[in-house]
Amino acid sequence: MATEDTSSLTSDQKELNQLPNDQMEKISDQLRRRGYKVTEEYSITGLSKVSAEPPQRKTVWDWLQLLIIPLLIFFLGIGFTYVQNQTSLQIAQANRNKDL
Repeated sequence: MATEDTSSLTSDQKELNQLPNDQMEKISDQLRRRGYKVTEEYSITGLSKVSAEPPQRKTVWDWLQLLIIPLLIFFLGIGFTYVQNQTSLQIAQANRNKDL
């Protein structure tokens, strides 16, 4: 029978690992809802260990990446419309000058 080395665990981690399976599942569900990445380890008797990694915080660069593509599409659309209008005006002037 293999035993787990618990010498490096804190008292909270030791207590968490000794909880009944239903309580451990409840805690892992709560952590998932809060955005934590949850890893569960199972043994023959069921859920034996739950570990959680906190969600990664967004940096300024992450938020800027959300804005870059929409702004790029916006300015490309404005530029395309401007060029199209200028071309239409030139064609209209050329047609008017041709008629005179």
